[in-house]
Order: sequence, then C-alpha cells, then structure tokens
Amino acid sequence: MTVSREELARFALLAELPPADLEQLAESANRRVVRDGEPLFVAGERAASMWAIVRGRIVLRAAVAQRSTIVMNAGPGELLGWSALRDGATWLTTGRSVGDSEVIELPAERVLELVGSGSPAGVAFARRLFGLAAEHLAETQAQLLGPGNEGPITGG
Repeated sequence: MTVSREELARFALLAELPPADLEQLAESANRRVVRDGEPLFVAGERAASMWAIVRGRIVLRAAVAQRSTIVMNAGPGELLGWSALRDGATWLTTGRSVGDSEVIELPAERVLELVGSGSPAGVAFARRLFGLAAEHLAETQAQLLGPGNEGPITGG
C-alpha cells in the first residue's frame, strides 16, 4: 500500500513540511501491519528507519540483564525511531505491538537528507526533531528526580 503526502501531513512533526518534501518522503515510505505481540524492532539490531504510528499501540521496553522496563507507550500520530538517526545506529529498546498496529516506515537516510538540506523547511524540521528529543530528555529527568529516585544522573 502506498503512502501519500497528505497522510504524512497528518503527523504533527511532519505537518509543516512543504508538499515537495512530503512527496519525496512519501515516495520512500512503506506501510506495515504489526500483529499483536510482534516486535516492530528489537534492541541491539541495526536501526535504519523511523516509524509513524497510523493506528494501534507500540510499547517500548528497555532491558538490562534479566530486568526490563516499559519506557514509552506510543499511539496514533506519534513517531518512533530516534535511534535510527545516529551513526552506527542500533535500537536501544524493543518496540512491540499491543493489539494489531499499522505503521509507516520512514527511511532514516531520507529523514537525515531532509534535516541536512539547509533549506528553511529542513531547518524548521530539525528544530522540531531536536525539540521533541529535548522534551523526552526533560521527561526522563523529571522521572529520575522524582521522590525516592535520588542518585547520580550520568546521561543526557
């Protein structure tokens, strides 16, 4: 099934991109249905795409040794896959569908081309991406600094 630029424009993070940029992103995108319990991506594996959730829910779980924790519960309209935008990208979490989900795969290389284009739209998109990343860090900091969670913060 094809992905249209109008469909991508429904995602808040992508909504302000010019039609030509949305069209190029749509042309490189793929649609996928992820069945209940099926992983969308697995921690430690190569990360090459971002994911836009059309319907359903994807739960991200981080694990250390035999202990795992849910770190995010994402639904329609949200984008996942920031790990794919780094050098030597591997997944830092495992994303698993809760119920059946429909997602749009956005190749990380295409997203990075858009961010690195230097165009006003690319710069605005980069600001939105970094703004969202900063919000995630602030949420993590608030959780770490919550009552009973005192200790050194080594990341971020």
